[in-house]
Amino acid sequence: MNELKFSSATKAVILSLIALVALLFLARVRGVLWPFLWAIIVAYVLYPSVDWVASRTRLPRRSAAAI
Repeated sequence: MNELKFSSATKAVILSLIALVALLFLARVRGVLWPFLWAIIVAYVLYPSVDWVASRTRLPRRSAAAI
């Protein structure tokens, strides 16, 4: 089977277009992404505390997270 080979200029143009489309998409949905970003940060910060409470009290993780 023949393999497609692109020049470096063609690869640069395609990569630039993909990056532009990705940036436009992120700019379009940024209002929706902020709550998810904050949720990820809060979960990352609270994980050690929840793990400690769950192991010390033998509560399920869901209950430990609710505390």
